[in-house]
Amino acid sequence: MNMVKNDMGNMVVAIGAPGSMARVQCEHPALINTLNECYDFSNESKQHGLAVAELLIKQSGITSKLERESLLKVTKYSKYF
Repeated sequence: MNMVKNDMGNMVVAIGAPGSMARVQCEHPALINTLNECYDFSNESKQHGLAVAELLIKQSGITSKLERESLLKVTKYSKYF
């Protein structure tokens, strides 16, 4: 069983392949929560909301397009995909 450290500092079981929606959910629970909160408080346009989300993802050190898209798909931003 593979273990990974998530963004909350906990060791968790690695689920799914790297970059998959299952994997980002176990690796980035705090980031997902932050993205959902930003979505809830955003009164701006779709493009502005996605730009803020992309910036938060980039600031967290995620550079993979697959991982970025998977993160957005497991948040409230999923309705844009």
